Amino acid sequence: MKNNKLIAILFSIGLLLRLFLAGATLHPDIASIASADSLLWRKKVFNIYDYLQTVPKETSVVRVYGRNFFTYPPLAYFLLGGLRALFFPFLSKNIFDKLLRGAIAFAGRGFSFDLLILKLPYLIFDILILFLLRKIFKQQRKRFFAFLLWWFNPLVVYTSYMVGQFDVIPVFFVVSSLWAYLKKRNFLAAVFLGLGAGLKMFPLFFLLPLAFFSFKTISGQLKMAAVGVSVYFLTILPFLNSSAFRQNVLFSNQSQKMLFAQLPVSGAEGIYIFIFLFCLICYFAFYEKNKSVKLLNNSYLFILLAFFSVTHFHPQWFLWLMPFLIINFIESNFKTWPMAMAIFFSWLGITLLFEPSLSIGLFAPLNKNLFEARGLAEIMPPAFDAFRVKSIFRSALAASSLFLVLFSFSYAKKKD
Repeated sequence: MKNNKLIAILFSIGLLLRLFLAGATLHPDIASIASADSLLWRKKVFNIYDYLQTVPKETSVVRVYGRNFFTYPPLAYFLLGGLRALFFPFLSKNIFDKLLRGAIAFAGRGFSFDLLILKLPYLIFDILILFLLRKIFKQQRKRFFAFLLWWFNPLVVYTSYMVGQFDVIPVFFVVSSLWAYLKKRNFLAAVFLGLGAGLKMFPLFFLLPLAFFSFKTISGQLKMAAVGVSVYFLTILPFLNSSAFRQNVLFSNQSQKMLFAQLPVSGAEGIYIFIFLFCLICYFAFYEKNKSVKLLNNSYLFILLAFFSVTHFHPQWFLWLMPFLIINFIESNFKTWPMAMAIFFSWLGITLLFEPSLSIGLFAPLNKNLFEARGLAEIMPPAFDAFRVKSIFRSALAASSLFLVLFSFSYAKKKD
């Protein structure tokens, strides 16, 4: 009873923190999703990608952001837009025009109920992930730590309620795949990964490890992978004929960032480091005899650690690995805390050296002077090169990630 009361109190504190920051912070990227909401549900535009290619250049969205404004897969706009449509009656009539003006429209205006309402759908998936993480563990002690580490996780609060990005939704589907695998509903796990990829494509990385863990036969593994790919394909099928969709989403620069880091073999060829590491992890999943959900979780985690170690990532993407890092952390009896802390502080250093709109500028609604505040990279002494400092943080991140992987393998063998 005392434990339930404590959890209720902590849950309330975390909830109030989320609600306050949702209305007190703003990043301009939220305008992309919100503008799509307006087109989909108010103007009844289905193909938002081609729409921007045909409207006059004087149109507000095109004038401010250009014709390549919508860069996310369609399911992100339709799912999130559908949820937000429920709250349209509670929004200010000019909210979409204000968002197109950017942070300046909210600077110094204080707490905004419009911003709170726009970010409320994230809370649904945030709480669902919290529920699933607790279900993955059997012991009450581990469930309690899973609750604490997710509900008070700065990455969760930062990405969903400050930056206002929807990454928590694909993360929910990936965590759901772990839960489905735990319940021996393997094909459902593949469906969840396909749906997650329909929002952001990174869940496709996990289809092969899931297939290798789920089936011993090649035919079963191929069927499993085909299910996930088919679900993803169905989410984008209506837009494949759109050249704007293919250019801005399917084959965008963002989707190919993982291929930038490579070891040159000749003047025109090289070894892509992420692909190299990804294949190694897939071999581990293929030959691993212990098919526990804990090791499947490690496969997901290792792939993401490899991705972030060699990719110029956006700070909000880091939320992708949080549930899997938490599970690994708890299952290691907290022995991986030095690596986990090093990974977090490496992310923090990189984030603070990004543009100020991703750090101090987020609080412009509370103080209009922060709208034009210079970032850490701009105020550093001339003797320090911001790119070199970021490279140091990235190197520390890569080293910590590698050691966490090696430590996890060693610890698993000792447990066996």
